[in-house]
Amino acid sequence: MKWGLQRVPFPFFRRGRSKVAALLRLAMKIKVLFFASCRDAVGHKSCDWEIAEGCRVADLQRELVAVYPQLAAVQQVLSVAVNAEYTGSHTVLKAGDEVALIPPVSGG
Repeated sequence: MKWGLQRVPFPFFRRGRSKVAALLRLAMKIKVLFFASCRDAVGHKSCDWEIAEGCRVADLQRELVAVYPQLAAVQQVLSVAVNAEYTGSHTVLKAGDEVALIPPVSGG
């Protein structure tokens, strides 16, 4: 039987640890950086996060919004960088990756 994230429900999470990862015991750690309004919503500038192996950026965003509902307001307009390179929501994350959540900013 092939294990995949699509076969396990996602809405059950605890801070910093995915229940999916705990159930499958295929957890890996990444670092999440929060900028601007994301930092304000979360209350800190970075955290270590445990996710299941094979998670994509979109899966991580769902987990973060489940733990920090204030992020839902900017979720659709966030730019995401993995290891200092802008990327899309379908990018698969690897152990040790650094994921930055960057909301749109304006200024002069």
